[in-house]
Amino acid sequence: NTIQDSFNTSSIDDNGTGDFDQNFTNNFNNNDYSATFGVSAGSVDFFAYYNHLDANVTTSYVRLFGYTTSAAHDVDLGTTQITGDLA
Repeated sequence: NTIQDSFNTSSIDDNGTGDFDQNFTNNFNNNDYSATFGVSAGSVDFFAYYNHLDANVTTSYVRLFGYTTSAAHDVDLGTTQITGDLA
């Protein structure tokens, strides 16, 4: 995984196929931030989401997932916008 632009992104963790964490350089004040996630995955039907309802949501990263209609799938290009209060 390569970070092409990194405002408040320190690194990306690959947790498996279609599952990764975007780690923040500076933590958010709380875990009530909003994340918008866009992806490109070639010609497959694709959708993506972030797991904000997980009990493990933190102020230091957001977990992102990519799926086709039938299985987890890695993205070719992913973009995020995180909106919230920085600590």
